[in-house]
Amino acid sequence: MLNLINSLQLLCLVPILGGSVFSILTVGTVKRFFKRSPKKTNFKPPVSILKPVRGLEKNLKRNLRTIATQNYPDYQVIYSVQDPKDAAYPILKEIQAEFGSDRISVVISTIEAGANGKVNNLLGAIKEARHDIIIISDSDTNLQPDYIENIVNPLVNSDVGCVCTPFKVTKANTWYEKLELLTINADFMPSVMFAEVTGASNSCLGPSIAIRRSTLDELGGLESLADYLVEDYEIGRRVWTSGKKMVLLPYMIDVAVDLANWRNWWSHQVYWDQNTY
Repeated sequence: MLNLINSLQLLCLVPILGGSVFSILTVGTVKRFFKRSPKKTNFKPPVSILKPVRGLEKNLKRNLRTIATQNYPDYQVIYSVQDPKDAAYPILKEIQAEFGSDRISVVISTIEAGANGKVNNLLGAIKEARHDIIIISDSDTNLQPDYIENIVNPLVNSDVGCVCTPFKVTKANTWYEKLELLTINADFMPSVMFAEVTGASNSCLGPSIAIRRSTLDELGGLESLADYLVEDYEIGRRVWTSGKKMVLLPYMIDVAVDLANWRNWWSHQVYWDQNTY
C-alpha cells in the first residue's frame, strides 16, 4: 500500500515538473522574441481603424482616445455600436466632437450576419472604411502613440498577409481580475511567444490586427467569419494556408481587464480553454 502511495505521489510530480521546465523555457523564448527588431521603413500609407464598442468598460474613454492621438500622418478611426441606446454611444460622440468628423466616424449598425457579435459590429464599421489597410482594434486596448506606425510597418512586404501584436492585461482590481491577469500574462502570452519562436504553431491575436482589405476580401471577407466563435484564429488560419505570412510583432499593447464578477472570470477561463489552439 505504501509503495502505491509513493508511486502516485511521484506520478503527480510529473505535470508539476513538466510545467516548471516549460515555464523556465518560456523565459528564454520571451526574451528572444522581443530581441527581434523589424526593419523600420518609411511605409506610412493611409489607414482605417475599426473599433467595435459595446457598453461601458473600465477606462473606456481613455482607452478609446489613445487611437485618436496617434503620431501618424493619415488615418481614420471608425467607432461602431449596434444599438443607438448603447451607454458608450455618448462617449463616442464626445471623442468625435473633440477630434472632428474627418478623423472620427461613429457608426450605428444592426447587422446580424451570424452568431459572432464582434464580427456583426465590425461589418457596420468596415462599410465606412476609406483605406485599403485595415486595423481591427478592441475597445479595451490602451495604445501608445507609435502603435499604428509599428503595426502597419510589416505590410510593406507584399508577402505579409496579416500582422498582430501580443498584449498584457492591466488594471486588475478584484481577486478574479488579478487571476485573469495572471493567466494571460504569465501563462497564455508566454506560451504564444514560445510557439512563435520555436515554430511549434501559428497564432493570430484578436485585440490588435492589421490586414489589407484586399487580402481580407480574398480570404472571404468579414461576413464569412460571422459564425466563427474565434474569428481571430480563423483569420490567421486563412492567411497562413493561403501562402502569405502571419506576423506576430514584438510590440506589446495593454488590454484593460474588466470583469463584473467571478462568474465572468470563470466563463472566460472556460472560453479560453475551449478555444485555444
